[in-house]
Amino acid sequence: MNEHDNTKQQDPVGTGIALGSGLGLLAGVLFGNIAIGLVFGTLIGIVVGSTQTREG
Repeated sequence: MNEHDNTKQQDPVGTGIALGSGLGLLAGVLFGNIAIGLVFGTLIGIVVGSTQTREG
């Protein structure tokens, strides 16, 4: 893992979607349906990303 500075240059939505997709993929494997997991993860990522944007 690389160390990153949490600067405003970072894309919070993109980061959130990446995290959400990873979590969604994990959930998809557990539930046996990766497609649903990815959709779920993307939605979570958008919500998380937009929340971080509003805080800034």
